[in-house]
Amino acid sequence: FFYAEDITTVVKKILKSDPLLYKDINMCYNKKLLLSEVAQLVCDKMSENALIQIENPNTGNSYTGNSQRLDGLGLNLIGLEAGIQRQIEKS
Repeated sequence: FFYAEDITTVVKKILKSDPLLYKDINMCYNKKLLLSEVAQLVCDKMSENALIQIENPNTGNSYTGNSQRLDGLGLNLIGLEAGIQRQIEKS
């Protein structure tokens, strides 16, 4: 998960660089979370006591990226937790 406004910030930085800094860059934050942890974060921010159930914890793929290039840009990103909070406030 990556907050949409952070994507805009990264794309603007990359497009303004001359020469082009990178041909590709992973849009991911340094802190890695399980999907269940993201779900819990959403529940916590919404003050919901929803029960998060994992039907089969042994299946599924791991989707992670290397944030080294992104971190190296030194951008002031909103981040996952604040991005989730902003989305909740917009609802």
